[in-house]
Amino acid sequence: MTGSAPHLSPFPASGERGNSPREIVLLLPKIVVTALLVLAVGDMLAGVFLRYVMVAITDFLDLDPAVWDRIIAVNLTGMFHLGQAAARQMVRQGSGGSIINVTSQLAEVARPERAAYVASKGGGRSLTHAMALELAPHGIRVNAIAPGPTLTGLTRAGYADPERRRATIAQIPLGRLGEPEDIVGAILFLASDESRWVTGSTVTVDGGYLVI
Repeated sequence: MTGSAPHLSPFPASGERGNSPREIVLLLPKIVVTALLVLAVGDMLAGVFLRYVMVAITDFLDLDPAVWDRIIAVNLTGMFHLGQAAARQMVRQGSGGSIINVTSQLAEVARPERAAYVASKGGGRSLTHAMALELAPHGIRVNAIAPGPTLTGLTRAGYADPERRRATIAQIPLGRLGEPEDIVGAILFLASDESRWVTGSTVTVDGGYLVI
């Protein structure tokens, strides 16, 4: 990694108090953030939902070290930098907050030809634990969401292959692929005061994938 440290841009003025999604600009050289949702209370940073995705389908023996480095940089190092930036802002505000990382059900199990992705997501799970422990004294909760196979802008084309789609669905007890809307409830729970005594945990949203 090269370049300057990430930082948060100033929040726009708030029209009225209450939880509302805001866009926030984080500058992080060479890191791609595929989803970023910020929750604000007035002009205060109250919660942040961070998701990073980069996947390479390659046999372990043929995995290019440059590809490994890139996947770890996006999926794990990005989580560290952006989580640290959000946590520093929350500590300055002095009112706690909630950070939600996105890992994967593949943080718990492995699949062929995904060594770098599996390692990056397992690292994200462990980083979530470490962040939760160190940020608890500041009233900052850190949890993770582990989605199963989900139809997104990055995966939808791959699942258009009927054979791949059937093979994946066969591993999901609830009998279908996930949709982004299936994850919303878990995000809202972890971002709200309903989860005020939850930190260092992972909520798995995978249609039962891990129970097989």
